[in-house]
Parts: sequence; C-alpha cells; structure tokens
Amino acid sequence: MPRRYKQGADGQPHPAFYGKLPEEFSKADTMRFMVETDLKLSGYVSADTLAALRAEGYDYKDGNLVPAGKEETMQEKVANTTPAAPLKLDVSVRVIEPVKNLMGFASVKFNDCFVVENLKIVQGSKGLFLGMPSQPYITYISYGELYFTGSKDDFVDMFRIVKGGIEELSDDLKNKAAGIRTFPTGFEALMKTEDISGFPNLTVDPATIDEIVVFTSKKGDDYE
Repeated sequence: MPRRYKQGADGQPHPAFYGKLPEEFSKADTMRFMVETDLKLSGYVSADTLAALRAEGYDYKDGNLVPAGKEETMQEKVANTTPAAPLKLDVSVRVIEPVKNLMGFASVKFNDCFVVENLKIVQGSKGLFLGMPSQPYITYISYGELYFTGSKDDFVDMFRIVKGGIEELSDDLKNKAAGIRTFPTGFEALMKTEDISGFPNLTVDPATIDEIVVFTSKKGDDYE
C-alpha cells in the first residue's frame, strides 16, 4: 500500500495515503483505501468491500477502481479502435560506383510524411541488404510542408507527452498543444518541450517518433 507521511493540523507527521490524510479523502480515495487494505491483509477484495463499492457507484476491475457500468478498460478501448490504414511506402535508390561492399543509397518515405534518408545498400555474402544511415537524420513532412529535418534525437527532444485530468485541459493548453487525445477521465497531449514549464501540475513523459507523427497528423482535432 503506497504510504508516506504528511504534516497534520497539529503540526505532527501522520501516515498519508497517496499523499492525503484521512480527513482529506474524497469518496474515491476512501473506496481505494478499502480495496488496498483488503489486498494488504488478505490478498483479495472481500465481498463486503465489493458491495460497498457498488453502492457508491464503483467497480473493481483488473486492479483498478472504475465507475460502475464501465464495459471495457481503456486498454480494450484502444485495442478496439478502427484499424490503421495500410502503410504507403515510396522508395528512391541512388546507385554509386561500388566502394568495397557499398553499392548505393536509398531513401524511404512513409505515408507521404516521414522520410528516412541515406540508407546504405550493401552487398553481403547472401545478397543485398539495407544498412542504417551513419548519420541518424530524418525528414518529416506534415500536410505537404517540411516540418522538420535533422537528427532523430533532436526531433524527439523537441516534444513531450503531457497527461492530466479533463479539468486541466485549459484553452491555453489547447492552443499550445501540437495534438490532443481526450478520454472520459482525462487527456494526453503532445507539446513542445519549451512550452511545458507553463503547466507544472501535469504528468510529463518523453515522446516517441510514432507519437509525434500521430499527434501532429491530428493537429486541431480532439480524438478518442
């Protein structure tokens, strides 16, 4: 059970549950405390606790406290979304005079937006194969315009994924986000690293190239 100490009204440290003292508990905190107490003491959630959860409008599913009547977890919701469109690839090849086993270079464009350049075409003992560029540079095209070209690390460092409750999704954040994904209980958004200091209460995670491409392709849209 997560536990730490917090100073109470009497000025003394008291055990806290997820950073809260008992007098600060919301209804959901109380329900969660009951569940974790059962798990700590007996290894399972008792029938009495489950009945109390349902009476207050909650269910305990897959280790999580969720609103009663929720038919699927967020993981299931993501898994059941519409399948992605087929991947479109455009490949260009530049042949050179062989230099040892180096035969040329290739560039690959994914879905008219993401380009990997200067892949090496190498002659191996079992035939030709592609090697990664010696310089990990990428070019990203969004809506027909050049969005970024440079090193992969610089591209990833430009952005962060921020997460928070739905009440924290302010107009200022919407204006600065490169893309937003909303859920019934919260949101996650792609933001430039330089802008996240203005939102200190949000959870911040590194962004992957896949996330950057997905969020920027949804620019201006809130989607589930």
